Amino acid sequence: MERFEDPGKPYVELVSTSLSKK
Repeated sequence: MERFEDPGKPYVELVSTSLSKK
């Protein structure tokens, strides 16, 4: 898994949305 150290990063939200959309 990617590094989710920064909870305020847009990347985390992007990944979450991608997984939810899958």
